[in-house]
Formats: sequence, C-alpha cells, structure tokens
Amino acid sequence: MTSAGEPKAVDPLLGRVVLGRYRITRELARGGMGAIYLARSEGAASFVKPVVVKSMLPELVGDEAAARMFKREARIMSMLRHPGIVSVFDFGREEQSYLLVMDYVHGFHLGRWASWTLQKRGDVPVVLAVQIVVQVLEALQYAHTLVGEGGEPLRIVHRDVSPSNVLLDTDGHVRLADFGIAQSGVDAPDVKTATRTVKGKFSYMAPEILEGADPSPSSDAYAAAVVLHEILVGRNEFRTSSPTSTVGRVLTHVPSRLDEVRPDCSPELADVVEIALLKDPRKRYESAGDLLKALRGVRGMAAEEASALLTETFARDFRDPSLPAMFELPELDDLERAWRAPMPTVSSSPPAPLSIEGEGSEPSRPSDGPTRGGTKTRPQQPALPAPAAPSRAGLWIGASVAIVLVLAGIGAAAWWSQPPPAPDVVYVEASPAGIEGAPVETPTAPTETTPPTETTPPTETTPPTEATTARETTPPTERRRAVQRAEPPDEAAAIQRAFATHTAEIRRCFASAPPDATHELVLRFSIDTSGSVQRVELSPAEVASTAPGQCVIQRARAIRFPSTSTPRSFRIPIEVRSR
Repeated sequence: MTSAGEPKAVDPLLGRVVLGRYRITRELARGGMGAIYLARSEGAASFVKPVVVKSMLPELVGDEAAARMFKREARIMSMLRHPGIVSVFDFGREEQSYLLVMDYVHGFHLGRWASWTLQKRGDVPVVLAVQIVVQVLEALQYAHTLVGEGGEPLRIVHRDVSPSNVLLDTDGHVRLADFGIAQSGVDAPDVKTATRTVKGKFSYMAPEILEGADPSPSSDAYAAAVVLHEILVGRNEFRTSSPTSTVGRVLTHVPSRLDEVRPDCSPELADVVEIALLKDPRKRYESAGDLLKALRGVRGMAAEEASALLTETFARDFRDPSLPAMFELPELDDLERAWRAPMPTVSSSPPAPLSIEGEGSEPSRPSDGPTRGGTKTRPQQPALPAPAAPSRAGLWIGASVAIVLVLAGIGAAAWWSQPPPAPDVVYVEASPAGIEGAPVETPTAPTETTPPTETTPPTETTPPTEATTARETTPPTERRRAVQRAEPPDEAAAIQRAFATHTAEIRRCFASAPPDATHELVLRFSIDTSGSVQRVELSPAEVASTAPGQCVIQRARAIRFPSTSTPRSFRIPIEVRSR
C-alpha cells in the first residue's frame, strides 16, 4: 500500500469518462493489485448515478493469471442478481486496464463498523450481529444453489467471506462483495486447477481447506460463522501475527463458547455457532442454508424488527463523524458531494500506470479496521471545480469526418481527412479520400513501454509538438510515403469504408438538433484483430451524456470493422453543424 508520508501523484483516471459513460470522481482504495474509484454513471437528461469502478493496473494486463482472475470475477458477478450481493453493471477494457463497474454502497464495511462500535459504544448488540450474518448467509445460499440458463448448477463458492467483504449502507442493507477468488462449477479445467491453490484469509478459512480439500458451500458457511463469532467476541481468535501460527490455530484451536464470553448470548445461539465452527466438516452445518435456518431460530427477534433496527442503527452510526475519522476516511456526505459535483472533462489519453505498492490480495474493498490489523485508507482530495459552460447551447448536426489511426506498438499515426462539404440539413459523412499527410515517428521513438498518443492539429494557444512540426515541414510526397511504410493503406481505407456505411444511422441521432449549432466531437474506438469494438467513447462529456450522444455511442458500438494485423485504437473527429 502507498505509505502515508509519500507525496501522492495526481491520478490520471480522475475526471476521465471511462467505458463511454462512467466519470471517475474520487479514489476510494488502492493496493498491490488494483484500485477502487467512486464514479458516476452519466446518461441522458442530466441523469447521474453513483457507481464504483474497480481498475486492474495497466502493467498487470499482461499477467495472464491476474487478468484471468479479474475477468472471472466479472463473469461470476454478472451471473449473480440478489439484493444481498453487490451488482455488476459493466465490464470492459479501457486502454491498458480492465475495468469493472459495480454498485456503490453508501456506508462502511462490517469490520470497520464493528471495530468502531466496540470502542465507541461497547459490544455489538447480539441481534444486530446475527441479523447481519443471516443476510450474508441468504446471499451465500443463493450463490451456492444458482443454476444456469440450461438448468446446470453453477456451484459458486465465494472463498473470501470476511468482515471487510460485508458492506453495510445507511438504509440498513447488507451486501456481500468481492468475488475475486470465487470458484464456479462451470470453470474451465485449467481454471479449476488454478482455483485449487489455497486462496483467501487464513483466519476465516475452514480447516479442511488448509488440508487440501476443495472449497465448498460448507467452507463458506464456516467462514460466516467465524465472522459472527468475531463480531460478538470482539476479536478473531484464530488470527495471530504469524501466518504459520494462524494456520496452526485454525487446525487446533477451539473457539470460546459465546455464552461464556457474552452473558447476553443465549445458550441456543452459542450451540449453533459452536456446531458451525467444528473442525470436522461432516459434523458442521452442510450448507449456508442449514446454518441460516438455525440462526433464524435463535435470533430472538422477528426478521422485520431486526431489519428495522439495522436501518435505525446504521443511519445513526454512519452519520457520526468519529466513525470515518477513526479510519481516516472521508465522511459519507463528502462522498455524496464528490460524485454529484460536476468535473472538467479530461482527455482520454492512455492512463499512466498507477503508483501502487505493497503486497496482499487484490483490495476490492478496504480491509478490516485498526483493531483487526487492517489497512487505513487516506482521504482523497475533493472533486475538481465544475468546468465552464459551453458558449453555445446546441451541440449537434453532422459534417465531415477525419480518422486518426494510432498504430499499436510502433507509435506512428496516419491521418485521413478532406475539407468538409457544405452541410445540407443534417448529415455525417466519412470520405474515402486518400492520405493527405501524417506525422511520422523516427525508428527510435517510442518503445513498447511508451504507449502511443493521439496527435491533434495545433491551435493558436498550443505550441507545435514534434509531430505537428513534422507535418508542417515534411513535403506532402515524403509524408505520404512515410505513412505508407508505417501502415498498409488497405487497413486504413477499410476502416474508413466500414465507418462510412454507418453514417446514416449516426445522422439520425441528430434529427431533432437545434438549428445554427456547431461543435467538434470525437469518437474514440479500440478494436481487436477481428474488428470487434472493445471500447468506444464520445467527447466532450456534455454531449456524450445527452440522448443524441448516447445514440451515437450505441450506434458506434455496433460497427463491425475489418480484421487488422494487430489491435487498433483510433479516433474519428466529427464536426457537427446545422443550418
């Protein structure tokens, strides 16, 4: 993890719109495998909604094991639709990083709330602890028994049930998060082999897992029982400062009976938890459903009353400024303002590698509080001020199109353009005109570790770059030859033709645009070698969030480009005008 005393570099993702509609507003957590951001989904008619974006580090995309885990998490979470499980909305690849878009839970994780409660108010009330774990078990039972479209059992096992992966919100909801190391019964054989590696937190791991058994619904139920015991006792009796010692205690230590530690715990509840924590899986509850049924019977309060008490308690406690202050976190009101506040549009150049250090598993959520050996998350800087409003209200209507193709791996770019014809009423046009000119990189620039950047025509306020100087000083014939050496023109022309076949559809997106409006838009594409669109983004963001902008993005995603020799990224600037 990044240490507190180190200067924090500006995160290149902040303020950016990723995957076409999610604006990154604030960092929530980061660690050795990735970063978690607060973002907002921007739609038509000023629609905004808070979401969380989980980003895989660009330098880990080439790590097959890390990429496989990230993609598996997205695939497994996409199967799960339950109020007690964090939902996933989107998954894609932005430049060099995979991104997973999920529910934003407006609250704290169980480990932090329980640790704060213990210090601020005393023991966690028994009925609240039981109700929280009951809801966790409901989510687990759903995942364990879920079937696929063909009726085949999916057998999803979480493998990482712990307080930091149980999220609580101000409305009293309890949600299970982080399926990053989950196991599915429909995994490919090579993935199943990989998932047999011991993964998770030792102090919540069932003894048989440490002895080589496969994860199972029973081991998930065991972990939930460990969480309940920890919350009620105030500590995890298996955890020590040494992993080896922790494993030894998991295999040999018999946890304290709850009614001997907490006089307010009934003997019946103590019996249930004692059975759930037995070393022999054959003597424990066989499934999450079995433990769920047993806990419901000893809860001591009707489900409706227990849920109402959770809502009342979380609404009160989560507004207490001493809770986030204890963990050096921003207050929830600050996060609310962060995702609601407008931010300036940031160009969609490839993100620089995030500065993330340390070790441990991928931090889908911050870990447990200080009393549980967790990592503190520093409050981030407030959101940037709002951008200046556009000078014109109308931003639509078509004109000419030029394509800038950034050549993957070698950093050269080809630019096709032609002067815009006089607009009729509404139109978008992509011309198959020949190459007019292009900036050319020398053989020494850039290397594979330096991602190519898109070059744009210089303005009066922008000093000419090396690329633009080359375009101005190189004779047209030499520029044309240089571009042809860098990239076969057949691929470029084929890309132009493919886009041209969809201009009528894009033109219809602006059918109701206001008259006498002009604006410059940019469509940015990333495609794989088969020509399938992997990412598309429309800028500026104030257009992308409107109904016409969303229409353009939807049409652009449907374009099937021709096959290319390598994956390509390119942009299509569109000057839109009406009369």
